[in-house]
Amino acid sequence: MSRPLMWVGVAYTLGVIWAAGDQKLFYGTAGIVLFVWITGRIRQPWKEKRLFWLLPVFFVSGFVIFDHAMTDVKDASMENQFIHTRGMICQSEAKEKTLAVTLSDADINGRKKKLLLYMEKDAPVAVGDDIEVRGILEKPERASNPGQFDGASYYRSKGIAYIMRPDGYTIVGKGNSYPALLDKIKKFWCGRYQSFLNEEDAGVVRAVLTGDKAEMDEKTEQLYIQAGIVHVLAKKCTSGYICV
Repeated sequence: MSRPLMWVGVAYTLGVIWAAGDQKLFYGTAGIVLFVWITGRIRQPWKEKRLFWLLPVFFVSGFVIFDHAMTDVKDASMENQFIHTRGMICQSEAKEKTLAVTLSDADINGRKKKLLLYMEKDAPVAVGDDIEVRGILEKPERASNPGQFDGASYYRSKGIAYIMRPDGYTIVGKGNSYPALLDKIKKFWCGRYQSFLNEEDAGVVRAVLTGDKAEMDEKTEQLYIQAGIVHVLAKKCTSGYICV
């Protein structure tokens, strides 16, 4: 069995992906076991590699660890409840008619969770701001038809527990933090690109470098999807922006 660590990583990652898609552990494990059994019969030397037969274990490990980490995100006990909470803005993205703001460490029923806010497009808030919000919590919608966008899985993979359209908010403290500094750098370079590139090219550069597709033409995005390279538009480092 060549590159054993690669196979371990693949099995673990598949377990994580399977859990992120909210699939049943039994079916995924059965598929991995069947793959191992068939491959073991075809490639006899692999039978002597104990690590190969442990691939289902690594698959289950990836599934269980990710699923446990997402327990708070899956919780729907506060759905349709009116709450008053506070947190720090860690991401902000302008949409066509609204401003999508991600609030980190929001206190929801005694637990710290991520909250996605849909605010007025001209709301005077920025990344790093500490704000208080009040409104009704909603859970992202699941796909009702095959091939339809599954908001529940998408937002769960981003660690977002609930969505809120605030009835009101109060800025408790203005941003003066590491995320705020990164956001300023992002806006500076996006502005520079827009100054010497046309609107279409500037939107593509912004999407590739920051993962922010707000200024990207819908037709161009569809071309990336059809070409199978849409992943380059969401390639970010741990800070939330691509490392270049």
